[in-house]
Amino acid sequence: MVCCYIRQWVDDNVLNHIANDTHAKTLWDKLETLYASKLGNNKLFLLKQAMNLRYKEDMSISDNLSEFQGCFDQLSSMGVKFEDEILGLWLLNTLPDSWENLHVTLTNSAPSGVVTMDFVKTAILNEEVKHQTQQTSSSQAEILVTENRGRSRDRNQDGGHRSKSKSKWKAFECNYCGKKGHLQKYCYKLKNDNEDKQEKKNDENGNRVSTTTANNLVIVYDENLINVACDDSS
Repeated sequence: MVCCYIRQWVDDNVLNHIANDTHAKTLWDKLETLYASKLGNNKLFLLKQAMNLRYKEDMSISDNLSEFQGCFDQLSSMGVKFEDEILGLWLLNTLPDSWENLHVTLTNSAPSGVVTMDFVKTAILNEEVKHQTQQTSSSQAEILVTENRGRSRDRNQDGGHRSKSKSKWKAFECNYCGKKGHLQKYCYKLKNDNEDKQEKKNDENGNRVSTTTANNLVIVYDENLINVACDDSS
């Protein structure tokens, strides 16, 4: 009865080895022998996996820690155990060369010179937060630089348009002042002269005041008023 129960839980390739066994103890000893060799292969596989673990820049530290911890937890369940300091140094060794400063800092600042697993975990998780903050700041700075370049390019284009508008009259000569670089309708001298003429015309059309002196008689007159006054003291 026990043998039948055990057989229903084994793989087909193992079932052939225990199909004829009628004693549970004999059957179990065979299974232990068969799976003991597989257990050794699993240990070797997990150990190779642990040795090849490397943190990649495009993955999160949390995922890397989870993979690392899972690998050594399985080894521990199979009886393969490592000291905590070895695990801490091993984890530190999975980090790329770009984290070299953290390697030096942790090995120099570890309490009592012992780089424990928890000590390394905390440090690299904090370092990941720091890297993410720096990347965010860098992205914002790049956006700002791009925007400033766009504004500068627009200003340069506007300045170029103005320069072109000035230079397009370079070969023309003004018919009024005789200078080159502009047309008569844009001539500043013509504009100023016209303004002076207009002011002079306004003065001529406005009230005029004149004085005439003859011996002791002073005559003050304008268009609307004539006053005659005598000054005995003159």
